[in-house]
Parts: sequence; C-alpha cells; structure tokens
Amino acid sequence: MLAATPLLVWHAVAHAVDLPIPEPTPGQNVVQLVNGTTNLTLLAGAFGPTAVEPREATWVLPPGGYLTIDIPTAWQNTTPGSHKDSPRFWARVGCRYDKDRDITQCETGDCGGRYDCSQAHLAGVAPTTIGEWCFNCGFGFSDWDVSAVDGVALSMDIQPLGTYSPDNPKSPGDVFWCKYPNAVAGADLRASCPDDFQLKRSALGSFIIGSEDGIAACFSNCGKYEYPVAPAPDCPDSDPTCFAWRKFCCNAPASEYGKTCTTDEDCSYGDACWHLPPNMPGGPPVNVCACRGYLVDPPCPDDVCTHQENTAQPPFGVCSEPDCIGDDTVHRVMPRAYSWPNDPQTYDCDASAYRITFAPGGTSVPTTDAGDIPRCSGLPAVYGYATANGLCSGTPTRIFGGAKPSPQDWDCAVTGATLGVLCSWDLACDCNRNSAVAIDELVRAVSIALGQQNADVCEAADLNGDGSVSVDEIVSGVNTALSS
Repeated sequence: MLAATPLLVWHAVAHAVDLPIPEPTPGQNVVQLVNGTTNLTLLAGAFGPTAVEPREATWVLPPGGYLTIDIPTAWQNTTPGSHKDSPRFWARVGCRYDKDRDITQCETGDCGGRYDCSQAHLAGVAPTTIGEWCFNCGFGFSDWDVSAVDGVALSMDIQPLGTYSPDNPKSPGDVFWCKYPNAVAGADLRASCPDDFQLKRSALGSFIIGSEDGIAACFSNCGKYEYPVAPAPDCPDSDPTCFAWRKFCCNAPASEYGKTCTTDEDCSYGDACWHLPPNMPGGPPVNVCACRGYLVDPPCPDDVCTHQENTAQPPFGVCSEPDCIGDDTVHRVMPRAYSWPNDPQTYDCDASAYRITFAPGGTSVPTTDAGDIPRCSGLPAVYGYATANGLCSGTPTRIFGGAKPSPQDWDCAVTGATLGVLCSWDLACDCNRNSAVAIDELVRAVSIALGQQNADVCEAADLNGDGSVSVDEIVSGVNTALSS
C-alpha cells in the first residue's frame, strides 16, 4: 500500500471567464494565478527581489481556484534575463507538502524542497514553464514572456486585465502589444513530446517504486542538454552533449556569434549566416553567424510560429528527431512562448492587472495530484523501512526522511530537498499521525507506560513495537513536541 501517495488524474476543461478581476493597489501591479484544471491541485511558485505572499495566505491552488499577488515596488523595473532577481511565476506539479513545516517535494518546479519559494528566495528547478516579468519598465509599461526555454510541465497563458491601451501609445503598430492568448486551450506539450525529450516520473527521486509512471515534463532543445546540470563551459565539442548544448542553448564561444560569413556552412554550430538588419547595432548591414531556433516540419505557419517576420531573429534552421524537438512542436501548443534562448517573444502592455493561467483549458495528460507527505513506514518493502528506521533512530529531531531503495542509505533528517522520496517518520507519541506531538498525546503515552491505558490509545508511543512504552520513548516524544 502506498500511503498518502498522490494519484494520477485526467483533467477536464476549466474556464476562467467568471473569475473576478483583482483590483491593484494604486500605482502598483497585481497578478492573479489561476488553476485551469477542474480536478488537480497545484502549488504556485513566485520569485523576485523580495518575498511576497498571496492575499489568500496560501500557495495551494485548488482545481479552478486562484491566488492574488500584489506586486511590491521592489519588483519593478527588473528586466527578465539580465536581473538576477527578475520576477517570475510558475506552477509546481505533483507535490507532497507540509505547509506548517515549510517542506515540499514536487515533480516539477520544486524550489529546494521548500513550501514557500518566495520567502526562501528560491526559483523553480527546470524543466518547468515560467512567466517572466519586468513590471513598470518605463512609461508605465510592463514586459513579460512565457518561457519554455528549459522545458514545459503545464502550459501557461498570460492575459492583461482591466483597462489598457488598444495600441502602444509610444510605438503605434507594436505587434507585441498586450497579445493574448499565448497558448492553445486544452493543449499539452507532453502529449506530443518526442520520446527522447520526455522527463519520466520514474527518473525522479520523488518517484515511489511501484506507482504509475508517466511524463512529468517535456524538455526543450536547450533544456535537454543542460539537465540535470549544464556541461562545463570548457567542455570539448567532440562530446555530443557539449556540442548540442552550445548549439541549442546559444553557448558557442564568443568568437562565433557576430563572425562574418557568406553561407551557413561558414558557421560552426548550426548557426544562421544572417544578414544583420541595418537598424541593429554593429554598423552597416553585414552577414554574421547568429544562434537560431529550429523546425522539424518546415515551413511553420505564421499562426503557429508567430512573429517570424521580426527582424530581431534569424531564420529558423531545420533539425530532426531524436536529436531535436522542433520549436514548431512547442509553438503548436504555445504559439507565443519563448522557446529558444534568443526568441523575441516578449510582450508589453500598460495594464495594471494580469492573469496567469496554468494549464488553460485543462489537460488530458495524466498528471500527479498534490497531496500529503506519505509515511515512511507505508512505503513499499523495497525501501527497507525497518532497517532505515534502525539506522536513523539516533538522529535527533527527525521528522522527515528521504527514502531510497535498499541497500542505499536514507536521508535521516530532511528539512528541505532530498534525492529520495520525502516521507514522514513514525514519531514517538505522535498518536494522531500528523508529524507533530501535542501535550494530550504525551499524556496518553505516560498513561500507557503507567499501565493506566492500553497501548492502542497511542500506538505511536511504542516505537520499537515491544508492547510497552519506555522512558526513552516518552523522552523522544517530548523532544519531538519541543521541536514541533
């Protein structure tokens, strides 16, 4: 039996049309985070220069629910990509969490094992879809993009709300002005993800052996070759992973980009020999090598690969599976996503309120629901609970463990991230099995030790299972109570 293990569920369509439009604080911005599914609980994540908290005082997003985040002044004018604390939002999927102890383990979007990513000042781990922002970046405009550069877990839509200008008042005809929608309702990149770009649940440390496998996320070209860590900057081009990383993540040597060329063959990393537009920096028009995106099924329709005519990007190259997932594959699900490192899919608007919808229109791909952290003793036998419990018995104030299949050693006292399955220990005197010990539970344990009540009033008091409660077990319970 897999105690408290979240289930894989299919999701129907949810609509955000009846949601209220949040009222921003005067002179500030406000963001509404929406769960676009009808039967999947998510955890939201936010990162920026300072900590924020939703008005609802929780990061849990119930099916069809929403959270409201007031954007502080410190979050303004922080350009995405160039500012280390640039604001971003994302959905955490497949989470087991304990809000009160600020500990969480998620399949995607995890932030160092913490429940409150913003307070911990930790961003979500790739691959996950990210909404990146620069609030009030000049003239009262805000800039944003939906980044799929590292990969996609759930689709994302960003919608301006309330009153905003129909056209850019400073640059009429701006094709990036207040564009919406960003994603195809009900579409999920995981459904069309090539086999070699799928991140399977069974590849994650959080996966409980014996539970149902599936696709947790779909890597982008860049994301695949820098997961779980990017190659060293001085890696040799003879290493296929290194070469692909340089090619798809725009990490070729500095001498490559901007190098003059006549044809694409003059460029060393699959770049485009591109006619630099006259209005770009660098003087008169000249052909140079430039990083670019790639298609697997050219030509890409303009309503799929949007803004192909933009002079800030070179023409797409062509690639083929299994070495590549086309940017056209990504854009069929999210036409306005930022799918490769220099993709010019950044949008602007003078709205004060915005809505970010995770999985707009729902998803048909089986996805792990959020839930409680499972008990260590309820994990399958392959984890060797009895042995691990004995080896970890001397660890003080252990509440959570990181379970690993035998004969690997468990993480005995987890307070954040773990490479094993996050689980809660059976704590001495935790009669209610809620990973905490209250005074009334200690009283029950003492009454058992004195023979005044039967052991079944608090089975957790008898840690070693010998039918009695010792002084050591009561002391252990007291220590747990003090740390709760």
